[in-house]
Amino acid sequence: MRAVSSIKITIIYIMCIFVPLVYGYLAYLATTPKLPITAPVLSLLRNWDVSKLSCLMFWPAHLCDVLWAFSFTFAVSATLKKNKFNYCISFVVVVFFGICFEVLQYFNVIPGTFDIYDILCEVIAVFTATVLVYLLIKYLLIMEKAGFLTSETGKIKIGIQGELGSNCEEAAVKLAEKYDIKNYKIIPLVTSANVAASLNAEYIDYGVMATENSIAGRVAETELAMRELRTPYHISLPLYIPIHHCIFLKPDVKTEDLNTIVSHIQALKQTRHTRDKLCPGLKEIKAEDTAAAARKLSEGIYPDNYAVICRKNAGEMYGLELWLENIEDDKSNETAFVMLELEERPK
Repeated sequence: MRAVSSIKITIIYIMCIFVPLVYGYLAYLATTPKLPITAPVLSLLRNWDVSKLSCLMFWPAHLCDVLWAFSFTFAVSATLKKNKFNYCISFVVVVFFGICFEVLQYFNVIPGTFDIYDILCEVIAVFTATVLVYLLIKYLLIMEKAGFLTSETGKIKIGIQGELGSNCEEAAVKLAEKYDIKNYKIIPLVTSANVAASLNAEYIDYGVMATENSIAGRVAETELAMRELRTPYHISLPLYIPIHHCIFLKPDVKTEDLNTIVSHIQALKQTRHTRDKLCPGLKEIKAEDTAAAARKLSEGIYPDNYAVICRKNAGEMYGLELWLENIEDDKSNETAFVMLELEERPK
């Protein structure tokens, strides 16, 4: 597997920000040649007249506004890049500045003419840039977790369905020990679909997923993901791990203020009867992973009146407060995990 250096990723970001910015400025020169700001640049283009520049590059009437808005949005979104709320903020901020710019033109505070279509074009450009940044960063995060954006290519990469602190991480460690896999790195890929996609793309060498639970039955997301795997692939014998669930909440939050419980659908199924007795009335929300739910509560992505179901080590790792321990409906609760690879390696 070839690694992509962080320098190349930085160059991609710079190009996405500055190329539209410079191109938009050229469009600005071509469409508004009489403004004083254009004189220094036009003087460098002595052999060109503006009409030739305009015809050569086929400027749409609002191209400069679109490109500037795109560039500015990309820069703001790429800087924030934490969650969907921040992307909404970047969208609102850039649209607000675009409207202010047009209003200043309307009152002749700055050169230019007011055009309502400029605002419409800017809104479309800002929305497009925001969505592109969100998708790009989501893709890069998956590749980064897989170690594909680093020079660390010597280690064997084991992708897991879950985050660090999940049951799948424990299963991966035990399966690696069982099959004598050494010098490896655990790659948290959160979902079975991400594990299958990373295997297909050869970002990882092995994938570990949960297949069946003694209480909740077969894991649907893993069954769907395995259908997308390239063939032939090797699948190990299942490894059964005892599963114990805990409920964690943010420190200093009173239990009577809680109204929602968040976790992976399997954890919700495996604890439903116990929760109906100990903490009835809490609304359920499904998460991609138990440890991911703990992390998001710790980071403030979830409101303070949420609680999460996760492993004890995951809740402690993220500084949450333990409320209830071992809440699984069946104390013999266990889950089967398997290790997959596209081609069987010599052991």
